[in-house]
Amino acid sequence: MHRFFIVLLVTCIYSFSSHAYWEYQVSVDYESSHFVFERAQNSLNDQETLSAAFMLRYDNEDWFHLYIEPQFKVDFIDHSRDRYLPNRAYIKFYGEKLSFKAGVDVNRWGFSEFFRPTDVLNRFDLEDNYFAPGKLGEALLEINYSPRIQFLDAFKLSLKAFPLFQESPLPDNNTRFALAGSQNGINYQLIEPQERPDFLRGVGGAISIDATIKKTDLQLVYYHGPEHQPGYYLTIDNNGALRLGSFYYSVDMIGASVLTTAGSFTFLAEGAYKTMASNTAKTHDISPVQDNAIPNDYGQVVAGGNYVFYEAFHKADIKLMVEYMHEFSSSDAFQNFRAFDHDVMLGLQLTLNDSRDTYLTLGLFKDVLNQELVFYQDLSSKVYKDFRL
Repeated sequence: MHRFFIVLLVTCIYSFSSHAYWEYQVSVDYESSHFVFERAQNSLNDQETLSAAFMLRYDNEDWFHLYIEPQFKVDFIDHSRDRYLPNRAYIKFYGEKLSFKAGVDVNRWGFSEFFRPTDVLNRFDLEDNYFAPGKLGEALLEINYSPRIQFLDAFKLSLKAFPLFQESPLPDNNTRFALAGSQNGINYQLIEPQERPDFLRGVGGAISIDATIKKTDLQLVYYHGPEHQPGYYLTIDNNGALRLGSFYYSVDMIGASVLTTAGSFTFLAEGAYKTMASNTAKTHDISPVQDNAIPNDYGQVVAGGNYVFYEAFHKADIKLMVEYMHEFSSSDAFQNFRAFDHDVMLGLQLTLNDSRDTYLTLGLFKDVLNQELVFYQDLSSKVYKDFRL
């Protein structure tokens, strides 16, 4: 990792020209979270986080681009949420139609606000927040081809390779989002370490096509490699206690997304189909509904949209959001450990457009088949210069 940053610096200095420009930005964030409804089996129900980020961007405005974004994050209550490694640090060589990128980056597939079925290229920080996790950077090599096509407003073909596998952080057993439950009346909790795939099964590859036709964006994607969100199986440890083990399996996914606008309305739909037929069966030590912890295949769909009231209160904008999320699988046991099944999301985002860049986001997640309910709120504003609270 140290050698990689040295190469970035040397290449940047070598490519310096009179037309080049530098850009940097420093930000500091403080976040305090308290969960009102306690879970008796967990001791940590609060979060006090201080984060600092430094962004450095360099471009010679000809053929070379550099981006480095270190991060520093400390939770004074729950140290399992501490983070130090950068999520974005890459070099990019570009031309009129072709570009090549190498390094660590965060990718995004799909258009929906809260849950994107096709967004499988990066790990999610499930240890930080299981229901609203942030993305973690992945090492990648990327080639983009963007020719001009007469009947399209924009077109891009992307090829990506992910040579290094990394695990998704999972919640500790004494924290708010601990993965625990019971099967046949026997309690269980998560066991470490996670089961990693071998080197070849840990390598991933992806291809995507993005196109824009007037006010409609289309995206077709394919991915082969390890599923970044782990699977789970029930196992009995050496002491005879029931535990929940986590593991990673290979997946082939095809997906499509569409987003179109009509005035202040935005409509979107996304879908992904994944097959795991190439994996060896992973059986539970205690039988749930289905003994194999890996389903043959499963699908995920999202449909919804939003409406924006521009300058509703002086300069403030209000965005109302609604989405329906559904996952269907051949394995009932597989869905027992998933965050979403039949869920409706209602959201509101208030952007004041003031000098302090203040915004408020409210979200409500409701599973229509049971009593599960999650409420989410985020209020952010600059206190002084780039210090944000």
